Amino acid sequence: MLKDEKLYGCYYPTNRSIKALIINTWKAIKILRKEKPDLLISSGAAVAVPFFWIGKLFFHTKNIYIEVYDRIDYGTMTGKLVKPVT
Repeated sequence: MLKDEKLYGCYYPTNRSIKALIINTWKAIKILRKEKPDLLISSGAAVAVPFFWIGKLFFHTKNIYIEVYDRIDYGTMTGKLVKPVT
């Protein structure tokens, strides 16, 4: 179903890794500059943090973050970090 779609890989593991955050921030800058999206959607991956912040601050994207279903009492770290730009 996605054979003609573009796919960009990001650095993994992303959770609570400064190294991954730095690498994925550079990837976000390159990808967002190339693709120029109007909308970014994430369903809980930590890689959303650099994409949402770079997207909002420099490319004026609209951001939608979908919190994971099993977090009833409190949100995820990613959700808390992207909340100001969603």
